[in-house]
Amino acid sequence: MLDEVTLQKITILRNKNEIFQAMLEKIPIENIPPEYGGKSMPLGYSPEEQLLWDMMRHNNARAQGYQVCNGACGQSPCLHCTFVAVRSY
Repeated sequence: MLDEVTLQKITILRNKNEIFQAMLEKIPIENIPPEYGGKSMPLGYSPEEQLLWDMMRHNNARAQGYQVCNGACGQSPCLHCTFVAVRSY
């Protein structure tokens, strides 16, 4: 049995329209992905997500021993090899 306060926080949605309307109450339509009926960029296609995917592919290749850049084959180092964190912890 759940606490009464917890039960008040739970909403069960049964179809796509109910889900979309619930999201629309809290999120502007411009920020809801089209997969959910909104007008933002599709999931996985924002510039930040693409950069993250590129960095993951790069780092995985480096971890497997591939010389993917960093001046390999006369190329200049890539964005990921020359990345410097703005803040150091």
